[in-house]
Amino acid sequence: MQNTAPRVADHADSPLANPNTGMLVIGIGNAGCNIIQQIYASTGGDGVAKDDGTMASMNSSVDFLAVDTDQQKLANVSVPILHIGKTTTKGEGTGSNPEKGELSAEEMHDDLIAHVKDRQMVLIVAGLGGGTGTGASLVVARLCRDQHVPVLALVSSPWSYDSRRTWANANTYLPKLTAAANMVVRMPNENLEKLADQGISVEKSFGYPSECVQSIIALLTDMLHRPGMRNIGFADFKTMITHQGLAMISVQPIAPHLNNMKTLIDDAIGDPLYEGLSIREASTVMVYLVLTKDFTIGQFHAIHNEIRSQIPGHADYRFGFRIDAQTNDQMKMLLITGGIPDAILAEPSEEAVAAPSHDAQAEQASHGQSSDETDTDDGDDHLRAHDEDEQPSLIQPAMTPNRDVDSNLLRLGEGRSKTRSTENMFRRRNPREPGNK
Repeated sequence: MQNTAPRVADHADSPLANPNTGMLVIGIGNAGCNIIQQIYASTGGDGVAKDDGTMASMNSSVDFLAVDTDQQKLANVSVPILHIGKTTTKGEGTGSNPEKGELSAEEMHDDLIAHVKDRQMVLIVAGLGGGTGTGASLVVARLCRDQHVPVLALVSSPWSYDSRRTWANANTYLPKLTAAANMVVRMPNENLEKLADQGISVEKSFGYPSECVQSIIALLTDMLHRPGMRNIGFADFKTMITHQGLAMISVQPIAPHLNNMKTLIDDAIGDPLYEGLSIREASTVMVYLVLTKDFTIGQFHAIHNEIRSQIPGHADYRFGFRIDAQTNDQMKMLLITGGIPDAILAEPSEEAVAAPSHDAQAEQASHGQSSDETDTDDGDDHLRAHDEDEQPSLIQPAMTPNRDVDSNLLRLGEGRSKTRSTENMFRRRNPREPGNK
């Protein structure tokens, strides 16, 4: 990621260093701006964790843009910014009104088009339920589709103790966004919270959404920009995500000596981040692997056979992989599933809204605030969380696993040692691959 242009004193809209190339990650509203700022700050300004050499391609292929109606919020963001709604909101935010969020984005229609046109892909990061993130995300997604730019949205849902108004906003706009974007990934903070030790600090806990988004961005750019032994290029990727609606994107580390690939796939398919969703009816599945040179063909078969056993036989299934000779312990898997049946967010019960927990009451009292007073502009300070027992999850379709297995995968290496490396097997079967003599 290139360095950003110098900030000016009045925090005017700042340009991208190399616009109209690669992927653009747009943080919209309070939650989205928080997340991309945390990613940017934690990586020294290039979007890539310094200890992860496998994701170096992200340096030159990803730009960040913060979009908000709150001028004060944008004043504290290091990435390039676009201040929307200068007329509609006077720089003071939307007051959790998504319609104002839409109008604010439409005010900057030409500027937004200038940012997204000719991009290879746009990734929207936002929270649902408030004003700017909810309303403006919809406008940005529609503009991307009008410009024929693939657009993915990573969004959150409200807290279990958020107001009915916030939940109504989320329920109204999630179907609209799902219809407008190519893919929508909903990441409830309730599930992110399960991945964290409840004893850690609030500051560190609020960093988990950023870590999840960063890992997704890094592997997406690795898949689309780094040459592999079998590639998933942009043309394939665009075909696979064409209006696929609700989706799941899971990033899983692969332990160096893992023999039971079912455990790996179960962890990906049963990712706590997406609890309440099922891939049993997914219409598209993409798998991308970053492997070591010693990863065996038997392990390779096991990964794909296990995934195929969990998805419908009619699902469009594509995979790619890259051998990284520079790493011994940083193998990774990216699993993208699209076309998951749409579901409606269920509002919390009246009791849950009317009677917050004792802990919540105590916390509000300690700050001298009522629940209404703590309602922020977007109602989405980060990817929100909600208690598992109180907040209904998305509808999960009941399906019987289809055991149809790709015969080509079964035949690959048939009669040969299952411990032979994947790299050697593919080089033997594809002598014209780059790097083969």
